Amino acid sequence: SVGVLLSSLFFMFTIVNAINLVDIMDGLSSTICATTLLGSAALSYLDNSHLLPLHLIAIGSVLGFLWHNKRPAKIYLGDAGSLMLGGLIGFFVLSHS
Repeated sequence: SVGVLLSSLFFMFTIVNAINLVDIMDGLSSTICATTLLGSAALSYLDNSHLLPLHLIAIGSVLGFLWHNKRPAKIYLGDAGSLMLGGLIGFFVLSHS
């Protein structure tokens, strides 16, 4: 229905914007993304979902990035990285509903 579509779009935009806003703090966005992806991966494992390998790849990527993003941060995600991770997290969360 239209209400479900609009609320899903609002949720996606909210998650993407939230990850983009916290990217300026050392390690915060990657820590949030890693914990959210870990919880979503646990749900995928319990659901026996075919998205579990994609969860694990994303977790590995975020943890590898966290090494360079901890205090003092050498690099940041930027718009492309934060929008991609926010969209991926939003997709994973919506795929569980």
